[in-house]
Amino acid sequence: MIRRRLIDYYRKQSRHREIPYSTMVARDGQGNEHEGYFDPSCLTYTTEDWQAAVERKDDIENWKDTLKEFGLTIGQVVEATPKHKDARERAMYMAKVIVENDKLRRQFFKTRKIPVDQLLSAVPEDKRVSRKTIERQKVYITAVAIAMSGDYPSMEGYFEVCD
Repeated sequence: MIRRRLIDYYRKQSRHREIPYSTMVARDGQGNEHEGYFDPSCLTYTTEDWQAAVERKDDIENWKDTLKEFGLTIGQVVEATPKHKDARERAMYMAKVIVENDKLRRQFFKTRKIPVDQLLSAVPEDKRVSRKTIERQKVYITAVAIAMSGDYPSMEGYFEVCD
């Protein structure tokens, strides 16, 4: 019981990054200490990390706005995300087919719906799934297709499809 509480305490404390006061003491060449100096080397985030986080946040906000145009929210996408890896990969492949096929993409963005019949005919026989599977995963396929077709460079790595 005590062990679990200690683990919980350390996990909770690791979320709150504090800058120790000892890092605010600088030493010059002769070993003299100067208080009130802040050493930026104690920070865990670099400028590049910060910029990437800001860009990712902007991309997610833009993606959320586009999802809203389709009548979806991030909560719905999270709920509809397939639990199994192979089902997620199949759904991402369906989204990739929509994005790469100009006719399907135009129809998808015009009607704001997945063109199921045309999608099934565009998918190779060995990668084909049932109509029911597409209907079940339509929220996830829609969200991934939007992310793949939009200008969201920081989100590209999250939707890589294995062929």
